[in-house]
Order: sequence, then C-alpha cells, then structure tokens
Amino acid sequence: MPEKQDMIHLSTLPVFEYRGQIVTNSRDVAALIGRQHAHVMRTIGTMYKHLSQSNFGLADFFIKATYMDEQGKPRPCYYLTQMGCEMVANKQTGAAGTLFTAQYVKAFHAMKEFIMERNSPIWQDTRALTKAVRKQETDAIRELVEYATGQGSKHAVRYYTSISRIANKAAGITDRDRAHVEELTALMLIERVIAEEIRAGIAAGKPYKEIYTAIQQRLLTFGEITGTSTLCLTPHNAPHGDFTTEEYTDITEAENDGTAQLTGGKEE
Repeated sequence: MPEKQDMIHLSTLPVFEYRGQIVTNSRDVAALIGRQHAHVMRTIGTMYKHLSQSNFGLADFFIKATYMDEQGKPRPCYYLTQMGCEMVANKQTGAAGTLFTAQYVKAFHAMKEFIMERNSPIWQDTRALTKAVRKQETDAIRELVEYATGQGSKHAVRYYTSISRIANKAAGITDRDRAHVEELTALMLIERVIAEEIRAGIAAGKPYKEIYTAIQQRLLTFGEITGTSTLCLTPHNAPHGDFTTEEYTDITEAENDGTAQLTGGKEE
C-alpha cells in the first residue's frame, strides 16, 4: 500500500485483499481518524494481546505486518479486517467514531461487491478482451517507438508507459484488475483509438511528436463525449518534452505478452 504520513486526513479508507481476506492498513486508519499511527498501534496492540489470551482467531481481527519508512527501514503496522475495524471504532467517540464507522463499512462493502463482480463471467470475459486489445495497442506502440527512433528520438521506449498512463486516465482506471466492466469497456475503446491514431500518423509520415499530441487530443475528445475522466495532460508533458507536472519513474509494465520498459530521463 502507498505510504501515508501520520496525521494526514483521508477522505476514504483504502482496502485491499490479503491472503483471501479484505483488510485495511493501520496507517490508513490512523490517517482517517486523525490520530498518530503510534497511538493506533498501541490501541490495537492491547486488543491483540487480549485476543491472543483467548480462543479467538487473531487473523479474524488483526494481522501483524510491516511497511518501509522513508529511510527504507521496516516498521511494524497491522492489517485490520472489518471486525478489527469494528473493534477500533468502538474505541472512538463522537463524530470521529461515527465517520470512521461509515467509511470502513462503505469501503468493505464496495470491495465485497467488486469481488462478486470480478468473479462473474461477464467481468472475466471483458478482462480477457482488454488483454487482447492491449496486445494490439502494444504492437502499435512498438511501431511508434521504432518510427520515433528513426526520426532521432533517444528515449522513444518511454512511449510504452506514457501512453498506457494516459489510456488509464482517460478510462478513469488506476488498476486494471480492479476496474469495473464499464471502465474496462471504455479502456478497450480508448486503446483501439490509440492504435488507430498511431498507425494513421505513421502512414501519413507525421513527426512522432505530432502523433503523440494527436493521441492526447483524441482522448480528450473521447472523454468529453463519453463523460469519462479527462486527462490532466498538455503537449509539454509528452515524453519528448520537459516534465512539469509529474516525473516518470523506472517501471516495467507487462500485460498479455505486451512488455514495456521505461528507463526515465528527458527526451532529447
């Protein structure tokens, strides 16, 4: 899970799957209720001790875990199940307790609904289709990388990640394996648009930078028509320009044999 500093107030409670259970992180709980993580750890630690002295299954409530701090050192935390959250909520009073209860109930309920959706045939079929379309898009991006390299680009390989990123943004997706059917359907349309724009630009002999800009413009139009998330991108955020609003980091993305490498740095 992403690291959160103590006392940062969250508006929602992130939940995730861990060893077949839906859980949240004690650090996110602390951030949501506006308490220091150390205080929440002490509260849970006391409960954990009491439970360990009884016949209750500890993993039904709390699971010991670790996270890496800013110095790269492992630090203790807990994963909380829904029942664990209920126990912590019982220690809260007033508005803080009410709001925390509402947030964790909402978060766990939404995750349970998504798991049911993910196990449905329609979700699985749609996800399989997105992987096939992703492969087609990756083939088109590979052509763009070769085309841009031929025009003098030194970091054209970066297009794999940057184009994947704007496709996800246009579809309103942060994690494809946690996207809903409607989002996956939008993503398929978007990736087909991207492949079409790349191949049309190459066939027309356009400069590679113009092809990337054309992709952005098509996706902005797509978002306006469909009501999906619009892109927070401008032409100078392209891999061939200066990074002004977000830095690209070293990542490797692979899906359905469509492998992409990003090496970082500035396009020249």
